[in-house]
Amino acid sequence: MEINLSHILLVLVVILLFAIFVRLGSIAIQITRNQEINNAYNSNHHSQRGELLQTQSEHLEEISSNVQQLQSDIEDMKFVADVFYKYKLPDKKERDLLDQIAIDNEVSDGIARARNKNT
Repeated sequence: MEINLSHILLVLVVILLFAIFVRLGSIAIQITRNQEINNAYNSNHHSQRGELLQTQSEHLEEISSNVQQLQSDIEDMKFVADVFYKYKLPDKKERDLLDQIAIDNEVSDGIARARNKNT
């Protein structure tokens, strides 16, 4: 039996093709596993994102409620400030004027009573 060069090359090509086939098979398995991991990650990511969106929605509703309460409180403060402005306490000049009016009224009343006694 004669081994010639073409037979050796044919055997080498077959061995090389078998090695390529095995390597492609392992790559295909890795791709499948990576796809499964990616799907699991995406599923987990989507559920976490859904929970996060739900939590954010609840917080926004709470903020909206707080804003409405703040608007009501601001309206109450404005009302109180308007009352203070309308019925403010007198300053020093106004107090002196009010004191002088009270003194003048007392003097006038005293004079009026004195006249009524004399008459």
